[in-house]
Amino acid sequence: MRQFLIDAKRISDQLDAQDAERERRAAETAAERHFADTQPILTGNQFARPFSEGAAKPVVQPLGLAPAAPILRAASLLTLGATAAMANAERRRRLAAAFQFEGQALAHALPLPARIKGRALALLLLLASQLGVGLAAFGSGGAVFSLGLLLIGAGGVGAVWLMLRALHSNAAATRLGVQHFHHAGAFAAALRAHGSVLAGVILLCWTQVLWLGAVPSWKPMWIPTAIALAIWVGTLPIGHASMHHFRWSGLALGRTGFSVEPGTREYYQVWAFALPALLIATLLGWQIASAIAPDLSPTGGLRGFSAQMDFALGKPLWFALWSTAALVALWPLAWWLYRSLVAPLLETLSLQALLGTMVIGTHPVHLRTSRAELLREAAVCGAITLFSLGLLADWARTRMSQFVLKRIELEVIDGFSWDEPDAAQHVHLAGVGW
Repeated sequence: MRQFLIDAKRISDQLDAQDAERERRAAETAAERHFADTQPILTGNQFARPFSEGAAKPVVQPLGLAPAAPILRAASLLTLGATAAMANAERRRRLAAAFQFEGQALAHALPLPARIKGRALALLLLLASQLGVGLAAFGSGGAVFSLGLLLIGAGGVGAVWLMLRALHSNAAATRLGVQHFHHAGAFAAALRAHGSVLAGVILLCWTQVLWLGAVPSWKPMWIPTAIALAIWVGTLPIGHASMHHFRWSGLALGRTGFSVEPGTREYYQVWAFALPALLIATLLGWQIASAIAPDLSPTGGLRGFSAQMDFALGKPLWFALWSTAALVALWPLAWWLYRSLVAPLLETLSLQALLGTMVIGTHPVHLRTSRAELLREAAVCGAITLFSLGLLADWARTRMSQFVLKRIELEVIDGFSWDEPDAAQHVHLAGVGW
């Protein structure tokens, strides 16, 4: 009997030890799985980060007013926008540094020379289109007129090309953690998507040709031109939606692609707010320009100045130089009114329409705010820009961006992960910015 009890006790102890070992192993396995699910996996050039199901929200650190921001913006206004690239570079760098997503920091580092190069190319395109206007309006002979129209068209196509290069460059210069963004948009697709930009450049230049040429036989052409301008204005929301679709659907972070399907109805609602603000800004800018610089205003000395040119070949070039200088001189005024009255409405409401259809990989993006909150914040940021005469514009834009970013959520469905391919093939595109 005693031996039986000893054997029973030994067997019981063995079973208890086996149960304890199984529990220990189960706990170790669970801990290993938890560690594997929550740690980044770095193997050479590969990066993966799984998220659990639910909502993933970015972390946006608050940013105050940078001491250098008003100084840089004042310098850009005094130098007619020549140093605006420095202000934009500083604003984007600070905003990116304040953003984190699932522990990964955002960084943006497009070199300043690339931004200056982009602005120089934009100035050259403006000069080319204005030279085309001068040739078409003042040139003698069909060949000169045709060359003028060709330069106008080249200015529009060049504007789309510059937008595409800047899009590629800004994407390649931005990374989240170790992953670079890249944009795969092709030039032919960019032309189709930015058709409203191309049409706008051509129509506005052609309107200048009709106005400056003052050829009696051209008077009947004002009617179809006015109709074309009305159609262009009426279809701006469609063009805006097309540009957003191209810019975001071609974007990817590593191998994780973005896609959007913006509806035109939402963009018509956006422009219902933005178009009256644009008209007010235009009329206000017209009056201010007429008061401070009568010779540069649209109703001022443009026609009279051009009429004084008495040498045939010099007229187009002189007009191109003079009109480009006039536009550059008026740019700070136009930029201040646009950033104060139009941009806060147009950009924030466009983001609401865009984010409502955005998907990253297979995971929808949501903007958790109402239109009333967006309009209220846009009004505050616009007032900051307006009453500071543009000196606090960069702080206002940063404030608006942070307002939107803090209210973005990524809806994670069946887990989410991304990985990073070799981004070297995209980095070489980072040569032109804005």
